[in-house]
Amino acid sequence: MYGKSNMANANGGDIVSMGEARAQAVVDATEIGVLANHQSATGAAGAIAPSLAAGAGRLNYCTGFEITFGGATGASLVAVTLTGVKGGTQNFVLAVPAGAAVGGAPLIVAWRKPLEASAINTAITLSIPSLGAGNTNVAANLHGFSIEAT
Repeated sequence: MYGKSNMANANGGDIVSMGEARAQAVVDATEIGVLANHQSATGAAGAIAPSLAAGAGRLNYCTGFEITFGGATGASLVAVTLTGVKGGTQNFVLAVPAGAAVGGAPLIVAWRKPLEASAINTAITLSIPSLGAGNTNVAANLHGFSIEAT
């Protein structure tokens, strides 16, 4: 399925499918020591904390995160933190609406330049506190990668 094409482009190079390009990108990234590192967590009326785990001799990078959630019995503002990154803790605020069946506005963050961990062998953690009584669901996805430290 990912074999080379018999076709050639105008410059004489092989034409490859998107599947071939993706497979090659994964191989290339693995050869230079890059490991994808994505974590997800869900909860209801309780704290959650997805984390890009520390690895011996590895340096984590965070590329972004998403938080989706429903409301709670009473409206509130809650502080979300991203810790373990160079430069210190990053802080964000979620506005939790009143009403368990009311959806909150998702918080979606993507950095053009990934945030580097504060040190080698350091986890990066996204901490979301309880959204309050009556909250029935919160979900968070944390994205990043790690490289072999040199």
